[in-house]
Amino acid sequence: MYLARALGSVTRVRIRVRGAAPGFTLTGVTNHRLVVLLLHSTDEPDLAVAGLRIAAHGAAILALDGEGVRLAAQGVAETLSGGPRPDVKALLGAVPRANGEILVQRDAWRERGYQDSALVAGALLVGAETWARLAREGVTFVTY
Repeated sequence: MYLARALGSVTRVRIRVRGAAPGFTLTGVTNHRLVVLLLHSTDEPDLAVAGLRIAAHGAAILALDGEGVRLAAQGVAETLSGGPRPDVKALLGAVPRANGEILVQRDAWRERGYQDSALVAGALLVGAETWARLAREGVTFVTY
């Protein structure tokens, strides 16, 4: 996982990671807005689930790009559930319920041959400039 420092004024924060060794903290920056950028899905399901867990439990923007856009296709989240992983479809559905947004990079979506009608409920296709705009607004990016 990487924390990318966004452009603009920022506030430093320390985040305790549940389940981590005692005393372990993750230092990052925030303007009280978080973007969880998922670049993986079926290719690295454990990374996708880790990012989804963060986005599902707070008012975050779930940004899907690269292979991560596959999570926004109907039926894909269900294929990642089971075994040691939680119900991925439920995690994805929890993002809008937690006042978050699901933004899907349009070019990556179309490069993988998906039709707009295949988007899961609550997902929105956005242009490539959206990530840069969010960075200029001073949000914190966590990338998986």
